[in-house]
Amino acid sequence: MVHARAVLERLVVLPGRGRTVVFDHPGRPGAPAVVLVHGVTLTAELNWSAVMPGLAGPFRVLAFDQRGHGDGLGWTGGYRLEDCADDLAAVAAALGIDRLIVVGYSMGGFIAQLVWQRHRQLVAGLVLCATARNIAG
Repeated sequence: MVHARAVLERLVVLPGRGRTVVFDHPGRPGAPAVVLVHGVTLTAELNWSAVMPGLAGPFRVLAFDQRGHGDGLGWTGGYRLEDCADDLAAVAAALGIDRLIVVGYSMGGFIAQLVWQRHRQLVAGLVLCATARNIAG
């Protein structure tokens, strides 16, 4: 029987962006990193809490609230999904992660695609759930 390690809640400071809480299931030593990106009106915990423990072990599983959601970064003056993609890259950098698999649900799928477009060297894979190529259709 495999037991996933306990989730860590890390307060991560992103220079020039603010700070956010990142759920971090460490997984086995050397496990590839997966970041779970939630949908609109959701939070990381609400969208992904049921799947995080099951993925931990074979993967290091990360999730955090996007701007304007839950405990995510501030959004005074508005924000673009590109900002969310750059936030994800900043979280990876702050945690010393140079490659990860980005899993996006709904709005998170748009963000995942933007991470691939804007930070291609970071992306080892994409998983897109209940999303589209673009908002305009």
